[in-house]
Amino acid sequence: MKSIQIMLGALLALTTGCSLVVADGVADLTTSLNGKRDVRVTMLDLDPHVGQYLDFQVIEPGDPTDATSFPQLEARAVIDPLPTPCFEILWPRGSSLGATRLDFYADLNLDGVLSAPGDDHVWRRELTNEADGTGTHRFIHDINFDDIRSSQATATGVDVEVALTGIDAQNGQIAIVTLIRDFRDAPELPQQESVFGIGVVGAVEAGMMNITIPGLLDASGDHRIELDFGEGAMTCRREFTAPASGAFVVDSLDAFDCGVTDRHIVFRDIADAMCRG
Repeated sequence: MKSIQIMLGALLALTTGCSLVVADGVADLTTSLNGKRDVRVTMLDLDPHVGQYLDFQVIEPGDPTDATSFPQLEARAVIDPLPTPCFEILWPRGSSLGATRLDFYADLNLDGVLSAPGDDHVWRRELTNEADGTGTHRFIHDINFDDIRSSQATATGVDVEVALTGIDAQNGQIAIVTLIRDFRDAPELPQQESVFGIGVVGAVEAGMMNITIPGLLDASGDHRIELDFGEGAMTCRREFTAPASGAFVVDSLDAFDCGVTDRHIVFRDIADAMCRG
């Protein structure tokens, strides 16, 4: 009977994307907050911020009643510069079920850092749990700002810096950086992919792109990185091991396989379908 319960738990985890803890019977199945789920954010009418830097953080907020519990950064997307006022970001299995908070800001004053609300446009919102387990937030630009400098999640991982030159064939194209790691919801389940980091460059200019995704890599851990140009016109991928400290720097495509056809779709321009006019 126990083996049947474990198999049922594994099947449910595969179909729902959530980890399950099996106790004495099927009635005792409970959801683990460590289980991975998709996160999807839809942003509308960000016209004031086209051309600016934006930062999105998916956060496990911690337990406010526990002095030893702190907010944890689980997934991130940075956009520099923003190419469109209406877009969607998707982190496939990017965060745990316990990551319920979305902190994001637009660098309105162009000083390169998070500033006080008003100097930058700054928001803190909660994710909605959909029936399939996906965490979602649909946002229409407003000026109801929050000071996300309080109870801020600390980025403790290794940075990724992508600084490419000589990519003149990609001039004018959007460039998307995707960070991926493998995980298991439970020991008896197969490995799956988690997309936890996204970087978007609004357009390659003069054969160059430069973007940093801060604080996400597991130090000395194994990861994959994907560079997508022109929404699939060319997609390049490689495996790598993060350094123990400092930053993982990409300054050449020589180590990449640029014949990738199964690209991850993590950013979509939805201006034509969803924006005003």
